[in-house]
Amino acid sequence: MDPVTHVASGILIGQAVRGRFPRSRWLIVFAALCAWIPDIDNLVTYLGPEAYMRHHRGLTHSILGGAAMAALLAAVFRPLLKETSFARVFVLAFGCILMHDFLDVITTYGTQIFLPFSDARIGFPAVFIVDPLYTGVMLVAVVLGFAMKTRAKAVAALALAWLFLYPAASLGLREIVVAGQEKRLAAEGPPHAVAHVTTDGLSPFFWKVVVDDGESYRVRGASLWDPAGGPDIAVRAKADREKLRRLGRDASILATYDWFAEFLAVSVAAGPPAATIPPAPGADGGLISAAQAGQAASPGDPSPSASASPRTLIFSDMRFLGTSPALPEAWRNPNRPSFSVRVELDGSGRPEKVYYYRGGGPVRVFPAAPTP
Repeated sequence: MDPVTHVASGILIGQAVRGRFPRSRWLIVFAALCAWIPDIDNLVTYLGPEAYMRHHRGLTHSILGGAAMAALLAAVFRPLLKETSFARVFVLAFGCILMHDFLDVITTYGTQIFLPFSDARIGFPAVFIVDPLYTGVMLVAVVLGFAMKTRAKAVAALALAWLFLYPAASLGLREIVVAGQEKRLAAEGPPHAVAHVTTDGLSPFFWKVVVDDGESYRVRGASLWDPAGGPDIAVRAKADREKLRRLGRDASILATYDWFAEFLAVSVAAGPPAATIPPAPGADGGLISAAQAGQAASPGDPSPSASASPRTLIFSDMRFLGTSPALPEAWRNPNRPSFSVRVELDGSGRPEKVYYYRGGGPVRVFPAAPTP
């Protein structure tokens, strides 16, 4: 979730437990800081896109890492909380950090809460990454808590209940769209297609649907009043993960991207296809033929012949393509999905250049740009 939501949750926790601590002006500040602190890992942005994908929502968002941060924060802030025991301060800090983890887990980005034992990215599609209704109710409760000091605890308790009830209700409403998609797939086919319903701008009213038909991903929007959804806004071939991992032997960000992406798709970038490349890779691999990589499946994309291999591939994760009319048009552009990589192959089918896209223009990540 966004920083405002995290900080608001910490303030609400501080207001709810204020009566259990000696009076201190630092209590609310401490709770808000603890509720935000896991996002300190955003600093890895300065280490590049691969580090961001690998480490954001990583160790600082894990249960074990959160306990370590809570112990450190409790040791630092305990003198300011007027003779409160270390254990009580630790419990408050750890509770705020776990609330942060919960708010991140209910989004689709994925959170590595079991590090260092597992790097699995856990996510339940209940709330969109920015939800004005969810956060707005929290902010109103924060203001009321400061304005109505005698009732701050009750207001905060109700707001904390909202933090759990809203995602639960959202998941319940999601089932309406799930049923609509199952009915549509039963009528349209193909027989083994599966519809994954995930959050989008202004969920639970709008939802994104990613249909896996075995060979491609089809993305469309749906809503509570139109559970079957509209036409597909994008169709992309499913990427061969093993081939991507082979490319990742030369450019590690591609192996990281394979680990990061949930609905991994591939398309061929515009431009003339390369001359025919030998169809069999060597033992150290790296070759992706056009047939294996999948030609672009959406209208208007180039479709080179199966006998030619593409020179430029675009890998994308279809969960980051927006469909909701509440989102800016740039977020709904199927030709510019966020968190995508563009791979230019050399004559032997190995990565020559790799570019990363995250909303803005391309950033070259392989080979590393020379330092001025």
